[in-house]
Amino acid sequence: MEQRPESDQNPYGEYRGQPPQQPSTPYGADEMPQSTYPHDGPGSSSAYDPYGSTNQQQQYGQQQQQNQYGQQQQQYQYQYQAPFFGQPGDVGPLERTSLGLKARTAGVLSYLATWITGIIFILIERENRFVRFHAMQSILFFGGLSIIEWIVGNVYILHPLSWGLGIVQFVCWIFLMVKAGQGKYYKLPLVGDYAERFANQFK
Repeated sequence: MEQRPESDQNPYGEYRGQPPQQPSTPYGADEMPQSTYPHDGPGSSSAYDPYGSTNQQQQYGQQQQQNQYGQQQQQYQYQYQAPFFGQPGDVGPLERTSLGLKARTAGVLSYLATWITGIIFILIERENRFVRFHAMQSILFFGGLSIIEWIVGNVYILHPLSWGLGIVQFVCWIFLMVKAGQGKYYKLPLVGDYAERFANQFK
């Protein structure tokens, strides 16, 4: 019988080959990947903080919100500041003048006989600003219309304009008495500003 060469297996089926080698590491000890951050070495004083940028963004957002809130508060305060000094407001129904009359009633009477009653109330009422304003506005507006009507009446060509002036005078007369009865500082164009200025100066 031929003898077979010794094989790598023992009679019991055990494998006698060389043991498998361990796979080599992809990087050597000297070939470990280094951090791309210059200050992230093992001995560095400051390590990379993955949440640092997030915290800075949150702080920045909070500062922006606080600034916006402060600006809104300033705008709110500016919007609700007291009215400009010297700007008149509406007059209540119970306010009275130095003469004992209700301010609204005296304001209506300032227009009753146009510029004539305006002169009367500007002379006798020295304190109430509401009455003095309407009295002076009555003097300036209806007094000016009276002068224009006199000029138109003396010029033959301008006679047709007298009807238009009469209608304007009547409409404004009713309108101004209603506003004075409501306690309003209604200013006519051009005339109203001068009336307020003169009413405060001449006392």
